[in-house]
Formats: sequence, structure tokens, C-alpha cells
Amino acid sequence: MEIEQLLILVKPDGLKKSLTGSILTKLSEVRMVIIGSKVVKVSKELAQAF
Repeated sequence: MEIEQLLILVKPDGLKKSLTGSILTKLSEVRMVIIGSKVVKVSKELAQAF
């Protein structure tokens, strides 16, 4: 069985609206395992890399 990985990015307006908690709740409801999380201020260069 292959394990898939998923990267989720929450935009600044999502943080301002406090949507992060509900997003994490929805992920746990569908049995996704959260292995890490962090808040970063993304530079233009990093954003372009993604």
C-alpha cells in the first residue's frame, strides 16, 4: 500500500477568518493523519517555487 502525501496551504485571508481550525477538523474527519504544521511568511521567491 502506497502512502500519499498532501500539502495544504492556507492563504492569509483564511488565517484572518480563523478557518485553520475547521480545515484541520475536516481533515481529521476523513481520517487524514496530520504529521506537521507550521506558519510561515512566504517570500515572493518561495511562492514562485511552488
